Amino acid sequence: MKSSLPEELRLSVMSSSSNRDLPDLMDELARVCGIELFDLMVLREPDLWSLLESGLKLYRGNDEIKPDVAQIPRSITPLMSTAGNLPVIENWVRGVFRRRPTAEIAALATYYPNIVSIRETRRKRSIDALANTIILALDLCEENRPDGGPPMRRAIVEIVAGSRLEQCTCKQCRGRPNREVIVIKRTKKLQLLVESLQAVVDAVYKRRGAADPLAFAIGVELEPGSTYVLDDKPALDEFFQMIDKVPLLARHVGLNFDIGHFRIAKIMPDKLGDLRSRIVHCHVSDHPGMHTRDQPVGSWTAVEVRADDGYRPYLQVLADRLKEARDGKSSPLFSGVAALELEGCARIGWVYDSIPRLRHALAGVR
Repeated sequence: MKSSLPEELRLSVMSSSSNRDLPDLMDELARVCGIELFDLMVLREPDLWSLLESGLKLYRGNDEIKPDVAQIPRSITPLMSTAGNLPVIENWVRGVFRRRPTAEIAALATYYPNIVSIRETRRKRSIDALANTIILALDLCEENRPDGGPPMRRAIVEIVAGSRLEQCTCKQCRGRPNREVIVIKRTKKLQLLVESLQAVVDAVYKRRGAADPLAFAIGVELEPGSTYVLDDKPALDEFFQMIDKVPLLARHVGLNFDIGHFRIAKIMPDKLGDLRSRIVHCHVSDHPGMHTRDQPVGSWTAVEVRADDGYRPYLQVLADRLKEARDGKSSPLFSGVAALELEGCARIGWVYDSIPRLRHALAGVR
């Protein structure tokens, strides 16, 4: 059977790399840089405003959200956990991509950090939001564009694994504006993460009424820093050992390979081991050796194709993963994409600077 993956890695741009309206951002990057592939941050603030101002309605529980500064939620989790919002969001996304029939979504990016919260209500809301996001991705993979294919080819959803920090909920702290912060053991948080992902996958299968395996992948991301749940190689190894005990999770849960974060965590490509075959997607940015705002590609890291201390060895891991996936030898699903992520930079010039440099780096791996 012929693989649906391309022979070479493709380049995507994360929509949260800019604060411009999504249609304008897509049109500009297509005209200036020839970019037609995007990682879509789910309900990015400019997109939420655009959706509401177009007359479409979203609800937080039973309450309608108005296009008003006072009503725009700081977190989109309540909106995405409300299943009735999915058709509205899907129709809006399809409308945007109908304008550019050649444009595609490589992955949906999310921010549901309470997926590991010890507070059950918050964790349940994040579970529902993630399950609904996967349903949205699967729906977007279905044909519905007269002038092109579906907006999305492969249902890849990126997630963060949250923090080890929690606000204290003891009687003395309740109601206080500045609660004491406690640090939860990493193993406990990893258990919560696995339990949450099990609940998510079960919910997706139940909602889709699927007896046969579904084609979707959840990519968890390493975040360097001792307060994060998945902050280093031992944490990733422990997490995937837990995942492997549940075959359905092993099929659907993999790694969102953020090269900048791996470099900050000083995890070299030759130390990845089994993580190589678990990669479902990839982010690329630059950092000055610490966890700061994402910097343009090439600011601190060599893009030369023969630079063994730059991007090349990491991108070679990605190219090898593509060959493996094209041969049908691996699970979970793989996007075949390296996504430029300049999270919150709001500088379109940084995007313009990064795209040719990342293309140059990608050209050096096969």
